[in-house]
Amino acid sequence: MLKISLKWIKSRQIHLKTTKIKRAILNVLINNTSIDELVILFKKRGGIINRYYLQATNRNKQALVYFKGWHRGSNIREAIKKALSIET
Repeated sequence: MLKISLKWIKSRQIHLKTTKIKRAILNVLINNTSIDELVILFKKRGGIINRYYLQATNRNKQALVYFKGWHRGSNIREAIKKALSIET
């Protein structure tokens, strides 16, 4: 029984490492891409963004997006970042 629990702990540690790597890659991707590319990526994954937030004058205002639940951010980039970080 002890071997089983050690295997589980090791597999959990590997899972946590891969999750951290995924989050790091996602953060780099979000911070280094333009908003237009980020919106396309977000929509490909199944996210929903209201057209109001995509207007050039409203991109720096608070935004609300839907991806497996509603997520709000200080701007469209932060809202998408919060929504996608829930996935990993």
